[in-house]
Amino acid sequence: MIPPKILEKYKKLHWDKYRIKLSDEEATESATHFLNLMKILIYPDPKRRP
Repeated sequence: MIPPKILEKYKKLHWDKYRIKLSDEEATESATHFLNLMKILIYPDPKRRP
């Protein structure tokens, strides 16, 4: 679960970059996908992922 404070920052960044307002549900889903992608890029070997 993404903390509400971080979620609000993510929504603001998304608005500033793309001028698209996200609901809390959309922002949570988008941020989760982004974090999963970063985890894969940082730890390409599944055995080493936290």
